[in-house]
Amino acid sequence: MGYQSGEGYFWEIAEFNDQRADYYRFTAPVTTEGSAVTFQVSNPSPDISICMSLRDQRGSTVFTPPCFEKGADASLVYLLVPGQEYYIKLYGRDLTTSLQPYRLSATYIGDGNGTGLSEVEPNDDKQNANPWDMQEPFTGALLKSSDKDYIQIDIPTPGIYTFSITDVSPNLKVGLSLVGRTGLLHSVQALTKGQGVSLTMDGSAGEQYWLKVHALQWASDGSFYRLALTDFIPDLGEPNDKKAEATYWEIDEGPIQGYFWEKTHWSMYQADYFKFVAPLTEGGNPVTFQVANPGSDISVCMNLLDRTGGHLLSGECSPEGEDAFLTSALTAGMEYYLKLFTADNKASLQPYTLSIAYTPGEADELDETSRLIRLHGFVHRQWGLLPLPITNVSIYAHISGQPAFLLGTTNWLGTYSSKVMLADGQQVTLWVELPGTNFSPEEDTFIVEAGLRHHRSVFSVIGGQLIEQTPTPPPESTNTPEPEPPFEMPTDTVTPEPLEEQEPTDTPTATLTSTATITPNPTFTATLTPTPTDTPQPPTSQQTLIIGTVWRLFEASGPVGVGMAEVILSINGVDQPTVLSRIDGLYLMDVEGIQPGDVLRLRAQAPQDDFEPLYYEWQAEEGVNRWEYDFYSYWDEITPPSTHDQNRIWGTVWDQFGDDVSGLYLNLQMGTSNAIQRIGPTDENGYFEAMVTLPDRVMVTVWVDAPGFVPSKLMFFHPYEPEDRELIFWKFRGVNLQ
Repeated sequence: MGYQSGEGYFWEIAEFNDQRADYYRFTAPVTTEGSAVTFQVSNPSPDISICMSLRDQRGSTVFTPPCFEKGADASLVYLLVPGQEYYIKLYGRDLTTSLQPYRLSATYIGDGNGTGLSEVEPNDDKQNANPWDMQEPFTGALLKSSDKDYIQIDIPTPGIYTFSITDVSPNLKVGLSLVGRTGLLHSVQALTKGQGVSLTMDGSAGEQYWLKVHALQWASDGSFYRLALTDFIPDLGEPNDKKAEATYWEIDEGPIQGYFWEKTHWSMYQADYFKFVAPLTEGGNPVTFQVANPGSDISVCMNLLDRTGGHLLSGECSPEGEDAFLTSALTAGMEYYLKLFTADNKASLQPYTLSIAYTPGEADELDETSRLIRLHGFVHRQWGLLPLPITNVSIYAHISGQPAFLLGTTNWLGTYSSKVMLADGQQVTLWVELPGTNFSPEEDTFIVEAGLRHHRSVFSVIGGQLIEQTPTPPPESTNTPEPEPPFEMPTDTVTPEPLEEQEPTDTPTATLTSTATITPNPTFTATLTPTPTDTPQPPTSQQTLIIGTVWRLFEASGPVGVGMAEVILSINGVDQPTVLSRIDGLYLMDVEGIQPGDVLRLRAQAPQDDFEPLYYEWQAEEGVNRWEYDFYSYWDEITPPSTHDQNRIWGTVWDQFGDDVSGLYLNLQMGTSNAIQRIGPTDENGYFEAMVTLPDRVMVTVWVDAPGFVPSKLMFFHPYEPEDRELIFWKFRGVNLQ
């Protein structure tokens, strides 16, 4: 039915009733992407006002536009179900008759090759939305005034996306809305018929949204539109709307940029967080932070937080369009956070620049040629406007005089970061590997120069198709000297060691190690850091934040977050209102009125899932107002890896003033076993680390073997993959502390 026509007269008896009408029967063609067809009646008598109706094979009306003016051609547009039989009914208003022949024709929408439109009906709600990869424009038609089209988009990489509707039919006044899991987020409307609209949103990798196209004014002679991704601004710092997802800022790199555009997410997260290590300043003088180049109507606010998230200082919000400043003395070498946000949650597409001004100090000790240098980077595949991050890519390094080693693997954002001890003059070669995939550049080679503190690499896929396989480490380099004894390393560092298999131990082990050996990158990485209250709280009540993720586990692929799972908290046996997990499995509870001593129990449930553990149970205590617990649903019979001894348990112990506590031991218990493993003692930085053997699907409890530290116990569930858990304990700053 690329083009068909027929002729007739308004002088016939209808098949279904006594009206004078013409019926034409046809079968909708089978096409690859839908069957949008325009039916047109031309050359009517000047006295005839044509009426048209589309009916299904039973004679029931599918669609009827208003009758047309006398002597005017008539048209009807509809998306047909391929292969289904229909009827077109034609008649004159008031049963007017004429012997002047008319002509009925039918044509495809588009280029006439039978491909039709992008949309496939029904798509009137989120459940039936048409998926769209944003690479090619999406074309659709609004078939009646109540019609609406839902298009599903999955965000592949963080950034700011602009969607535009163009090529709008002259008689269509269109609206475009952004819909999230919880409902409408943003909406724009055309001012006049035939006018296009644009909508801008921010998104982070893994998020899912729906675009809803609807008609404000509509006409039966064709209400078509074209939806396209017209602009994309990468914002690889996102998501950094929470302290736990803060962007790491290397002060030595210089200024860093970002965007105030958190218009899509929950209002409590409309901020940008940056994590940094305070530099050494001359005489311990203060540093000054500056946020420059905000939008003309943007008033910037800055907060300084300590390493636990405790509030230290708030700067005054800047006048609209002017730079913001915050000055404070910092302790060199300590971690801090900056929280940037705008007054009234205003947004801007103009990038801001965050910088720091200070006079560098000189260390008392002599400069060393060997130092920790951060090697970090981004691995992606360019897809149209979008750089798509690639996960689980192996990054290898070769340092002159040492064997090649596995530096790490990319996370779900396609990034990696590790610290390595390097010396001036050494040559470093980095490359990435994923079976079946070629990258550009093949290698990134550089020489360690004096003063170098970091090096960033970017690798992009060229040709080939990504194949999800476990990468195989390359063979060890030959004819190279044996590696030197490992340096003593602080937390979050990697000692380059030869790639060699370690024999698993048969008995549980818990020993403090001063170096972090290369272990398989765990699938589940968590930092259990209950937030200490910054000021003394009355013993009667406190506000508690409970967060976590609900996961599905599969044998042949990585974990997937479970959306719309019910997470239920009970306080002293009384269930609280249910919280639903987001599309990525994340849930968040903000609970008021919890008293120290209350017994808390947390469980998760979903129609298709049985979660482990069945529940978490603990007791509320003073000084702790944040907890993180994950749930797991096993969808396959999973064969655990032979790495029971590769579970890294590490962290820090602080006193009530935030200082590190040395010489302490920690206890680790698996399930309800009476066998307690001992970890420690903590070193001068309060740091502990152990490689522990853990059975699969077991609850693990860890606590400080000394009185006065909170949390009194920390729990996590070990599903099967090697753990990399950071645990933080501290002494609570009590009400009588002077």
